[in-house]
Amino acid sequence: MHKERFYVGYSEFLSDIKINRIIKSTLKFLYKKSNSSKNQQKIREFLFMFDEVSTCDDYKNFFTNFVINRQIKHYEQTLLWCKIFLLGNSFTPHKGDDLAFALLFDMNALFESYVGNFIKKSFPGTILQHSEKHLVEYPKSFKLRPDIFLKDKFIADTKWKIIRQDNKENEEKYKISQADLYQLYAYGKKHECDKLYLIYPKIEGIRQKTMKFRYDDEMWLEILYFDLEKDENNANLLA
Repeated sequence: MHKERFYVGYSEFLSDIKINRIIKSTLKFLYKKSNSSKNQQKIREFLFMFDEVSTCDDYKNFFTNFVINRQIKHYEQTLLWCKIFLLGNSFTPHKGDDLAFALLFDMNALFESYVGNFIKKSFPGTILQHSEKHLVEYPKSFKLRPDIFLKDKFIADTKWKIIRQDNKENEEKYKISQADLYQLYAYGKKHECDKLYLIYPKIEGIRQKTMKFRYDDEMWLEILYFDLEKDENNANLLA
């Protein structure tokens, strides 16, 4: 066997390739956009790994002409997110060619947590997810867990629902759940609290008004709306 007769090709292993340039450009873009020192620190660590890589300015041309093949298949999701950030793209539920992982949040839990912690700052002693009482005393079962509780003051529950006003004069127009009304009634009775609140998100462009429902001579339920855009508008929410 004549080894000298075998053709062998060589290429230099370089990190400064188009894909890495796009990734580095995305990292630099995100570093400027981020307000989180923790995220910026993480991005700096990644940028250190790309120290010998230059950046790419012609993003649109790259994504228009670049084709994913088997050799670089593992870059596919990374490049898709680079495309989203660098070109300012976003996803919709409509038909399209791009697929990506989604980051989803439970808006009920997020709204409850945000409103609860906002109220805690204004009312020291407020307890979130208070679970001292049971609906059934013997045997103790069915824990009652109001979202926001301040002893001898008020009980509030948050609901991530749109409440709107129309021209009718009955509670059905507001889409208020009867189950929610029963729930607050149980909270009030068990905790002997006569100030109850249901808090919904305030939606711009939709007619919403504060409402009051009387359970009996002492116990009232008030419907309130929390402004997620301007915290200062919520300063007197439970005043």
